Amino acid sequence: VSAWLHDRRARELVLSASSSTAGSAEGTRVRTDSNVLPAVALRKEVTVRQDAGAGAVSGQRRGGHVIALPLRGRRRALGVLVLEGLAVDCDAGAASLEEAEELAHQLSTAIENLLLLEDVLRSRRELTHAFDSLEDLVAVCDARLRVVHVNRTFGDRLALPRDRVIDHALGGLLGSAARDWIDSIDATDPGQIAGPDARELDADRLGGRFTM
Repeated sequence: VSAWLHDRRARELVLSASSSTAGSAEGTRVRTDSNVLPAVALRKEVTVRQDAGAGAVSGQRRGGHVIALPLRGRRRALGVLVLEGLAVDCDAGAASLEEAEELAHQLSTAIENLLLLEDVLRSRRELTHAFDSLEDLVAVCDARLRVVHVNRTFGDRLALPRDRVIDHALGGLLGSAARDWIDSIDATDPGQIAGPDARELDADRLGGRFTM
């Protein structure tokens, strides 16, 4: 069994996992426009079956058949699953092929979910980096005006680790003048929070006078 993942930018298939200890090393790459069995299955988008002598990709010659099953996501080709040494005699061949295709479908779902998770984590890292790059002091609060996130500049100004700032009342972090003003805000009225009623106030703990 070998799993080849599609590197779309390089237009290559990369051997990512294999049960063979004597075959190609993980990381082996083949062009998607080549005549190697995984590449053929990826292009045709259908299961391809060959005799082992013609289709083996592990470097070992086995009896039986080799089948290459394309792995597809909702909108993209994910790779190819190759099974070698399958039994030739088979009235049960159709059922076996159906089971293999179901396995390929489940593997496709798992791979796509993992890729989506990687995309989400990458986007989160980029957003966090941009947030922390701001020179302004930024605190994000919930409807109760308790802190749910601050950027690095805010945390550095308070000289506190960010995990010690989270879930604290915003007013308590800023000082008495700012706290009195924040306490006067009706947190249930979005107009008071998002409205134009900004003002300059001393924020003792931030060491200066700020527009809030």
